[in-house]
Amino acid sequence: MSFELGRFPIGDVVIGRIVELKPRGVLVDFGAEQPAYVPVSKLSLVDIETPQEAVQLNEIREFLVVGNYDSEHDFFFSNCSPETLIDSNLLYEAVIDRASLNCERPVRREELLIHTRILDVEPDGVRVRVQWFLCSERPPTITFSIRALERQTAWRRIRQLQAEDVTLHLEILEKTRYSVLVEVEGLRGAVNNVDRCKEELVVGQRLSLKILDSKERLSNFKPLEIELIQSFTLNKLRQFQVGQIVNGRVHVVKPYGIWINIDGIYALLHRSKIAQQIDNLKQVFKANDSVKVTIAEINLQRARVNLESCEKLAEQL
Repeated sequence: MSFELGRFPIGDVVIGRIVELKPRGVLVDFGAEQPAYVPVSKLSLVDIETPQEAVQLNEIREFLVVGNYDSEHDFFFSNCSPETLIDSNLLYEAVIDRASLNCERPVRREELLIHTRILDVEPDGVRVRVQWFLCSERPPTITFSIRALERQTAWRRIRQLQAEDVTLHLEILEKTRYSVLVEVEGLRGAVNNVDRCKEELVVGQRLSLKILDSKERLSNFKPLEIELIQSFTLNKLRQFQVGQIVNGRVHVVKPYGIWINIDGIYALLHRSKIAQQIDNLKQVFKANDSVKVTIAEINLQRARVNLESCEKLAEQL
């Protein structure tokens, strides 16, 4: 059962009492004329099968008021700040275009009721999540969610952990083709920069990690919302400088370039950056060769180091 938008503004936190447990949800008394039905999918941030795993009969809980939106989308507005975006027509123009595309007909501004949330303010613009009702087709309605409230709290905590540069000690839950997955504050995250040593990692192993990126993204599947990096790797990256000459060892030679191990950090020397033209890199460079390389780029956001020149060393490191 959904309530029409009115006495419960979207985004408010409200108190409700669990008055009945049903097989796939609960009835909650919010002081309205009738109780609201909340499905099991909205009772907890973690996946549960029955309401009893999250709530008890007559328990008083907080719920976030969420909208049954017709659609939602993330937009990036370049050369804008939150203040200039609000004062312009860019936001509505973007939503009208997207809503018209979804509806396969022109949508007028007066048909839309939108809610916005600033996701990230970057040097070159603003990333915004926009959710909208198409008021001309049906009255906008709301539902109540513990899951959304816990998710909101989790994201606040994650952003705080990132801002404070906290080292987390997290257990590997799963290995995928390109990364390993862990859980932070109830949300799953992918650990960055482990592709070269992933085979050595095992499920259940604990890693010392720092949050590299925590931008919330829309997804139709359970998202890997948090990007992490091993604290050892991040600390090493911060010690490097562009133009610095360092010693390393060849890890693997590929047709496109050479991956070089610099004290546990795997950096790429693209074949186009090698001073002398070499038709077959494998004829010149072998695994474990000692090399001297120059750092061309350090990308903390992607936990990557790129190189621009290389000199093979005769002596061992």
